[in-house]
Amino acid sequence: MILLPPSDAIIVVYMWQAAPGYQLPPGAVVSADLKLRDLVLLDDAILKRKLNFNKRFNQLRDVKRAIAVSVTQVYSWVWAGLQF
Repeated sequence: MILLPPSDAIIVVYMWQAAPGYQLPPGAVVSADLKLRDLVLLDDAILKRKLNFNKRFNQLRDVKRAIAVSVTQVYSWVWAGLQF
């Protein structure tokens, strides 16, 4: 079971960080270059996922077509005997 802190504790921390004299600790400062690099990496990861999805989708479509052709060939003798 996850226990969350009371909401007033969260507000206190937020107000403390929003104080005019608040400064980030030295290890918490992130440069614009690092943020830009992270955004480029994220964009690249999203593009790879989209391409992989499209590739997998096309592979599944080809498998579906192969199954349909196989079923048609195997059961063509049954359908040839049916009269509608």
